[in-house]
Amino acid sequence: MVNSKLTNEGAPSQAQAQQILQDTAQAVKVMKASWLKVAMNLKKIREHELWKYHNPPANNYEDYVFGVLKLNKYVANRMLQAMDYTQDRRPQLLENFSSGEQDIEVPSFEVVNQLRRAERSFEGHEEKLKELESKVFEEGVGRVVLKREIDEKLAEIHPDQEEKVEDKPKATFKKVIRDLMHLEAALIELKVSKEARKLAFQLVELLQKEERASGAETDSDSEPEDAEPENSEADDGGAGE
Repeated sequence: MVNSKLTNEGAPSQAQAQQILQDTAQAVKVMKASWLKVAMNLKKIREHELWKYHNPPANNYEDYVFGVLKLNKYVANRMLQAMDYTQDRRPQLLENFSSGEQDIEVPSFEVVNQLRRAERSFEGHEEKLKELESKVFEEGVGRVVLKREIDEKLAEIHPDQEEKVEDKPKATFKKVIRDLMHLEAALIELKVSKEARKLAFQLVELLQKEERASGAETDSDSEPEDAEPENSEADDGGAGE
């Protein structure tokens, strides 16, 4: 039910409007950064078995996180992956965040993971990857903008990527995974259902696992990457664009 007090209020003054805008911007900033605090605490809970101190005691880490906290398994794993990637790429950000510094721009964990998954496509082109990192961590771009930036930079790396019917390149794990990652970003832009995005994500993760398991790629483009936690359900998670 709509709060009648809110609907019956007159238009705010200019000073009130500015305060509302300021409060909203701060609330969004806090919301976007909340995943990082959760991920840092989850890591401590897992490493130091802090779940034992819950009353009543939880059986294990999974029981506490997914049973007690009711945290989505997919979201928990993706937040931890995003935190680890941030620790690797911007350790100072985590240090400042841990110390309680207030004026810190934290990208959503979906954006960080989007960047992390794209990293393999820029092997040998680290300068372009660093430009993307700056877009995410310094400029705070969202998923749609990041997807466009990734596409543009890949086009610069492979200007002759348009397929010729008579000279069609063979399919590789890397190419298929990259195409599916672009599809995943497009689905987000189209605001499709959570179930559809979940299927696209799971297919990417499954192909990455099969690529690592095969170990028989003859295409120099494909190299195994570190194993990632298994994920289940997709969720909207942190802030979007």
